[in-house]
Amino acid sequence: MSLHTSVRARAPRAGSLLLVVGVSAACVPPVNPIDAPFASAAVTRDGDETFALSNAEGTVTVTGPATHVGGNTRVVFWHTNVAPSLDHQSCATWTSQSDGRNQQGAALRIQVTETGTRAITVTKNVFAGVNWTFNVHLWDTAATPGVPHALFQLELAETFVRDGALVPLPWRMCARAIGSRVEFVVWPLPGNQPAWNDPAYGGGVELPADWMNLGYPGWYAGHLEPGEHLTFKDLTPSP
Repeated sequence: MSLHTSVRARAPRAGSLLLVVGVSAACVPPVNPIDAPFASAAVTRDGDETFALSNAEGTVTVTGPATHVGGNTRVVFWHTNVAPSLDHQSCATWTSQSDGRNQQGAALRIQVTETGTRAITVTKNVFAGVNWTFNVHLWDTAATPGVPHALFQLELAETFVRDGALVPLPWRMCARAIGSRVEFVVWPLPGNQPAWNDPAYGGGVELPADWMNLGYPGWYAGHLEPGEHLTFKDLTPSP
């Protein structure tokens, strides 16, 4: 199944990377409250839907909005004590979710400027409930608001479907950006991290030339309804 599109991405301006929280037209942060040491930005947002993020002894819980607008809000978040870099890695264990339509993922080269947010995301697929497929998207909210460039998709049914049922959480994902390439591995726990080139657990794709920008390694959460949540553990960003 091909997800390739032809969305134009805007190249970043030199020196324009800021450590700021993404804002909507109403100037309401997309994640509020948010515990230290995290910051966040929205890549899509329904109205003024606002998530909350708590950090309790290394377990991060992202909860849905207090009131329903559309359920299509997606956010990226990152450690404020990690410097922007070109080459980096993001890992996390997904420990619980309210529903299979709730979406977890990793985010790479997160860049927030005065005009918008750019990020590379590697996420669990939620369309049609096919959760054993994983997607790589490019987001540029200034150039193409709400419309990501779908760069890569990989089905891993042999790893995540057993006896006709989806393997339950916890799952762990590691994703990395190295030069012009993005790679990821994802696997059910318990178990050791597979090799980056093991096709049973992940894959990689080349990036367009205008995605060679500095940014933060981080994580992604989306499609949360009121009262729903996602939990992440052992979040490890590295330059």
